[in-house]
Formats: sequence, structure tokens, C-alpha cells
Amino acid sequence: MNIFNKNNEARLIKNAINNPNEFRYLYELYFEKIYKFIVWRVRTKEDAEDLTSQTFLKALDKLETFNFKKNNSLNSWIFKIAHNLIVDFYRGDNRNNDEISVDVVPDDHTSSLEDEIAFNELKKKIAQLPHNQAEVLILSVIHEMKNKEIAQILNIKERSVSSTLSRAKNNLKQLVTN
Repeated sequence: MNIFNKNNEARLIKNAINNPNEFRYLYELYFEKIYKFIVWRVRTKEDAEDLTSQTFLKALDKLETFNFKKNNSLNSWIFKIAHNLIVDFYRGDNRNNDEISVDVVPDDHTSSLEDEIAFNELKKKIAQLPHNQAEVLILSVIHEMKNKEIAQILNIKERSVSSTLSRAKNNLKQLVTN
């Protein structure tokens, strides 16, 4: 049984609206994906943890407003909440997205010091890309999302996703080879 189909999501949403304790099932389904998305975009593990918590608190608070016709999937809706919180995070306090700490590594991403170093080097290179390119690249490559879903999360046209992804890959290739 595919837990991510609309019928199962609708049932889980309805249960969580009727009983907020049931939200834990949605949290368990999406926590790792959202945390990994956020960890690629922020400087510290603490920032990633805070934004992940905020994402789920906001999702729980706004769950009654979720609409499959408007949002297509719960996955894209939750990612959009996370995306908006990241944008707000960098907008507030005039934070600089270019300073990436090496302490932010997805827990299951590395198995050796060499892998950790490679991850951090790649993350630093991605952080040098324009924000929109980095975000599209992370959603497409790291999270294996389709252009349609990325467009919905970022509120842009699907064609823009394709061209932005192409530019991001070209720019990243130049950053890696230089």
C-alpha cells in the first residue's frame, strides 16, 4: 500500500484535524524529508531543527485549510511551508546565506569523514548559487521531485523550473571545476 496516495493522505489529514494527536503520523511520514530539505539551506543544525519544528507546527495549525485541488499533494504543501519559512528566516535579521557551517550534515548522509567533507564542500558550492537555483537544484536532485511539484512549491511556472535547473547545473559544474 502506498501511504503517499491521495486517499491515504486524505484519511490521515481528516484524522489529524479531528484529533491533533493523530498528526504524529503525518509528522513521522514527512519529518526526514523536510529536515533534509531545510538542512541543505541553512547554516547550523540548530537552525535546521528550529525551522523543521516551525514547519510542522505551522502545518498542524493550518491543516484545516489544506485542499487537494489547490495544493495537489500534502508533500508539496508541507515543502511549500518549509520553503516560505526558509525565505522568512533569511529575510529576518538580514542573515547571510553564504556562510555555511560544516556542522550541518544529514544524519544518514555520511558514513565516513571523507563523505562528510565531500558533503560540506558540495553544500558550500550550492550555497554560492543564486537562491532560486540552489532551491530548484536541491528539490530536483536531492529530493527527486518532478518539475511540476517544484513549480507548485516555489510558486513559479514549470518552464521556469526547467530553465532554472539547467542554469543551476551549469553554474554548479563551473563552481566545482574552478
